[in-house]
Amino acid sequence: MGHILVATYVAERREIERILVVPTYQHALGKTADASYQDRLAMCSLAFASNHRAIVSNIEAELGGVSRTFDTLSALCTRYPSIRWRLVVGADLVSEISRWHRSEELLVKAPLLVVGRSGYSREATHTVQLPRISSSEARAALQQGSKISRILPDSVIDYIRAHRLYESKASALEGDISEIE
Repeated sequence: MGHILVATYVAERREIERILVVPTYQHALGKTADASYQDRLAMCSLAFASNHRAIVSNIEAELGGVSRTFDTLSALCTRYPSIRWRLVVGADLVSEISRWHRSEELLVKAPLLVVGRSGYSREATHTVQLPRISSSEARAALQQGSKISRILPDSVIDYIRAHRLYESKASALEGDISEIE
């Protein structure tokens, strides 16, 4: 919901015409995803379906390999040379950007549009009061079977349940056993 709120807020301020949502294909720092790329792409499409300014892109899958923001942005600049790009990030990421691959060149290609986040006030261009939840907390809540309607849109929750994503191994086994009985 935080990503959806940020995209909506930034678009409604009319600073940008479109929001390009780009799920990571393969994390550069070796983080493993609990869902396949195709599942994450589908969930993004569901989450942003009602935002007419949001476009979900599979460009990182097209590029293949490790996802680096600089490489993705370079490919976008080549494909769409007339677009003036901005990189929307939460204030929690600002301190990390200098460690990103070719960060100085990245910021020239796409100046930051920083959105404030609870507990991170520095360098925010905009302040939006977002729900205080992280993606890892959302995944943990899903694994524990906690209520998640304030965290995710219903369409995404339905997709997760239908595809049995983010289940703990124990609950996945229980489901298999109850289906057998």
